[in-house]
Amino acid sequence: MDTRYKVFRWIICIMAILIVILSLPFNSACACTDNRVVIEWNNEHQKIDGFGVSQAADIYAKELYDFSERKKVMDLLFSQSKGIGLSILRCEVGNGLNMPTIEPEDGVWDFSGDDAELWVINEAKKRGVDKIFSTVWSPPAWMKTNNRIQRGGFLKKECYQKYADYLAQYVKGYKQYHDVDIYAVSIANEPEYAAQWQSCLWTGSMMEDFIGNYLKPTFERENVETKVIAGEMGINWNESVVIPALKSANACSMVDIVGGHYYRGIIKPFFVANAKGKKVWLTETSDTGTPFKTDIEDGLSWAKTIHKFMSSAEANAFCYWLGASYKDTNEMLIKMDKDNNQYIVSKRFYTLGNYSKFIRPEYIRIETTKNPIKGIYTTAYKNPKTDELIIVAINETDKEYNIDFNLQGFSPKIIKSYVTNQEKNLKRQPMKLIKNEEFTVQLGEKSVTTFLVKGSSIDY
Repeated sequence: MDTRYKVFRWIICIMAILIVILSLPFNSACACTDNRVVIEWNNEHQKIDGFGVSQAADIYAKELYDFSERKKVMDLLFSQSKGIGLSILRCEVGNGLNMPTIEPEDGVWDFSGDDAELWVINEAKKRGVDKIFSTVWSPPAWMKTNNRIQRGGFLKKECYQKYADYLAQYVKGYKQYHDVDIYAVSIANEPEYAAQWQSCLWTGSMMEDFIGNYLKPTFERENVETKVIAGEMGINWNESVVIPALKSANACSMVDIVGGHYYRGIIKPFFVANAKGKKVWLTETSDTGTPFKTDIEDGLSWAKTIHKFMSSAEANAFCYWLGASYKDTNEMLIKMDKDNNQYIVSKRFYTLGNYSKFIRPEYIRIETTKNPIKGIYTTAYKNPKTDELIIVAINETDKEYNIDFNLQGFSPKIIKSYVTNQEKNLKRQPMKLIKNEEFTVQLGEKSVTTFLVKGSSIDY
C-alpha cells in the first residue's frame, strides 16, 4: 500500500511539472537552441572581387543580342538599381561564333570583333561592370596537334611563343580597336576535358612551361598588365593542373588568379593558391542536367553553394555559367522565350542577388558564426571605406527562427533587410530599433535575407 502511494505521488508531481511547462509561452524557434551569431568586425578574411556570369560570344552573346527585351535583361543582370548588380562579365577570346579566333592563319590578324559580344560588353560597362575577363576555349586550329578547335588536342610545343603573342595581341587589340580593357585572360577552359566543342588539353607541366617561359616574358616585353588566370578545371573544384606553375618561382609570379569550375565534388580551399597569396575565383558553375527551375528550393540550394564558396573555399569571386539563354536547363539565371519575346527569372537569380546586389567589389568577408543552427547559415562582409556591414542569412528549414546578432567591434545604428522567398524577390522588410551592439531578427521559413547595417545614424 505504501509503495503504491509513493508511485501515485510521483505521477502527480510529474503531471504538475508537465502542466507548468506546457503553460509557458512556447517559441519553437528558440526552444533548446543557441540562436546567437557573433560577428567580428576586425577579424578579416578574403577581399571580394565580385559576382558575375558569362555571356560568351560563342552562341550566347548572339542569343541575347537578338532578343527584343535585351536591355531589360542586361538591367536585371548588371544594374545595381534595377537588378542584382553583377560586377564581372566572362567572355571568350576570339571573334564570335563564325570566327572564334583573332588569328585565323599564322601572322594574319582579325580584330573585327563580334557585334553581339561587343554589344554585351559595352552595355555591361554602362551598368558599372569594370571586370571583363576572357577565357580561351581553344587556341587557333593551326597551333594545335589535332589541327582543329574542337575535341581537345594539345598546343604544339613550337607554337608556345605564338600563343603567348596571341594573348598579348588580343588584350592590346581589343583596347586599340574597341576601347575594351580586358581585366584578365584565362589561358585554358577545362584543360583536362577534350570536349566536342572548342577545347584544348593541357597538363600541369605544360602550363608551367608556357606561363613561365613564354607568357611571362611576352607580357613584360609588350607591357601588357592584364591579369592572368590559370586553372579553370571542369567538373570538380580542383587546382591540381596549376600546382606545378604555382610551385615554380618563375611561373608563379605570372599567375594572378587561380580559377576553377564546380559541377560536383567538395567545396574546399585551394591550399596551394592560398599559400602563394593568389586570388581564387569560381569562374563557372551551373546545373546542366536539370530542367529550368523557378522554385525557392532551387534558390536556397544555390544560396547555400554561394555560402560555401565564400566561407569554406574563401573564394574572391563567384561566377555563374550563363546570364540568359533560350535553353531549357538550369544553365542560366534568366530563360528567354524567343517566340513570345518574354523572359522568366529564376529564384537562384534573386538569391544570388542577395549577395551580388549588396556585397560590392573590395568588400571584405569577416568572421561570423557560420552555422548557428541546423539549416541556418550566415556570412558577413564589411565595406573597408565606410561603416557599412552586410549580413546574408539563409534559412533552409520550414520554420521561422529568431536570431540574435552580436557585433564585436562595431556599433550599429540603422538596419535594413531584403528577403527572397517563394513569394518575395529581394523585398525590403521593416526592421526594429537596435540596442547597443546586439539586435534580433526573424528569419522566415525557406528564405534568404540580406541585412544592411549602418554604423552611423545617417540614413542611406
